[in-house]
Amino acid sequence: MVGVWSAAEGVAIFLAANILGNLAAYNLLVPIVSVIVGAHFLPLAHGLPMRIYYVTGGLLIALGTGATLTSYPLSWVLTGIGAALVLWLTAPWHLFEY
Repeated sequence: MVGVWSAAEGVAIFLAANILGNLAAYNLLVPIVSVIVGAHFLPLAHGLPMRIYYVTGGLLIALGTGATLTSYPLSWVLTGIGAALVLWLTAPWHLFEY
């Protein structure tokens, strides 16, 4: 299951990069990747089960969506730092989830 959703995530990122490139909208790439990565956490939260992944996915989706409202390069900086914080704060939760 992890492999399937990770592959879907990779394909979605590849498609998004190509579509945004063709639209000359590279400034949206990092926020859109955050939305895609966040969306990939939602089925994992159900299937593993890891309830914290619902929060992780939701925060990454909200972060990416919000960052599209800011200008480049600030959107990339906010998305990168925000996503790093979300993922780093999620990591230790594995100790308590089982």
